[in-house]
Amino acid sequence: MYEIEAKVWIKDQKKWQALLNQIAKDATFKEELTKSDIYFTKTNNNKIIFRLRKTGTNKCCVTVKEKTITNGIEKSLEHCFEIDNEEAFLYFCKATGLKAVLQKTKHSKIYQQNSLNIELNTIKNLGNFLEIERICKSKTEIKQAEKVIKKQFAIYGYTEKDFEEIPYFKLIQKA
Repeated sequence: MYEIEAKVWIKDQKKWQALLNQIAKDATFKEELTKSDIYFTKTNNNKIIFRLRKTGTNKCCVTVKEKTITNGIEKSLEHCFEIDNEEAFLYFCKATGLKAVLQKTKHSKIYQQNSLNIELNTIKNLGNFLEIERICKSKTEIKQAEKVIKKQFAIYGYTEKDFEEIPYFKLIQKA
């Protein structure tokens, strides 16, 4: 599965509120949730190699991404699996020389519009972001997904020049 997405950092509170109102009118509300992420690396390296995500259930999801970012649009081939014993997994990571280097908390209001997921995200210690994504089953769908995402951002008044290219975990490291 390929995840194609872009995000815009919304620093102005009035614009954020207007966006919340517009999306609530234009799209179908799916869910609201908090995602708690822990990023891992090898002990002798600072490159993030995977993420452990907890969303309030007893299960956690481990995700590895093969990611590229071009003109603010992130294209990721994702590999995920669930675990049901977070404590044992954290012990396993430590015992095998992996270390947790960063934590991120993302509160999301998620909407659906056609084939797009529209997320209004508040990242702890960073701020508010509009994120639009489309899931593709094959590489052949990616170009079309990029066009649809750009078109949706344009509806909200944003262009490619507004896209935040830096991944959340790097923004948090810089904060």
